[in-house]
Amino acid sequence: MSSTIVRELKLSGIFDLNCSSSIDRAATAAIKDGIATLLINMRDVTFMDSRGLRVLVCLLRTLKPHGIGVAVCSLSPQVKVLFEITSMHRLFEIYDRSDGLALDDDDVTSIQLSAA
Repeated sequence: MSSTIVRELKLSGIFDLNCSSSIDRAATAAIKDGIATLLINMRDVTFMDSRGLRVLVCLLRTLKPHGIGVAVCSLSPQVKVLFEITSMHRLFEIYDRSDGLALDDDDVTSIQLSAA
């Protein structure tokens, strides 16, 4: 198992149900590698809907039994409002940015979602 504490997953594009297979692969890798927290960096997400929220909830339900936390960072104002009106901000740790979390380049995975 890896000694990595946090792995960052950088998303870009439209975050909806169509990206679930990419997120599932990231979850499988997180479990296999034994990380402690998966940080979802949403700085370059151009749009997110309720189906994207569903993907995040499924991710949380998949990782939590393995002792892996899920956090999000760099939410756009639109996504932040979506989190607040759906009370998702109560389920996830939310950070303003990923700066200062001492991530190695090897611990960052980028996923291009649907085109904007």
